[in-house]
Amino acid sequence: MAAERFRGPADSPGFLLWQAANRWQRRLNAALRPLGLTHVQFVLLATLAHQNGPATQVALARLCGIDPMTASLVLRGMERRGLVARTIHAVDSRAKAIVLNAAGGEALRRALPMVEKEDVAFFAALGADVPAFTAVLGRLGGIRARIRLRPARDASPQNT
Repeated sequence: MAAERFRGPADSPGFLLWQAANRWQRRLNAALRPLGLTHVQFVLLATLAHQNGPATQVALARLCGIDPMTASLVLRGMERRGLVARTIHAVDSRAKAIVLNAAGGEALRRALPMVEKEDVAFFAALGADVPAFTAVLGRLGGIRARIRLRPARDASPQNT
């Protein structure tokens, strides 16, 4: 039998990352609850706001790093609430094109400061190490490879 690499959970970076991520996500969900949003819904709205036009459901799921079936279920609920519009894609009739509409843009406008406030509070314990920590997380998550980062001008809907 091979020797254990870690003496216990407190020595496992994976376990600690999982614990920290769960704690952070609980805080975000609590902050977003008054708006009737979940963290996943917020991520989908924010990602849509950074697109130059409609995004396919599959591409959006990939950009957000979530399972395509989960994205489909969440987006269907968001469509029922009037936060996004889902239509047949102009080029690929098998795909759904997703756009942020006026209500989704407004929900994002209200949610963004709440999420940013929680981020600042949660990561304050890192002090000046936040930029380095953020870079490490980006490398670990392969974010730079999935997302072409560009700042959003605002949370305006692309299609009302």
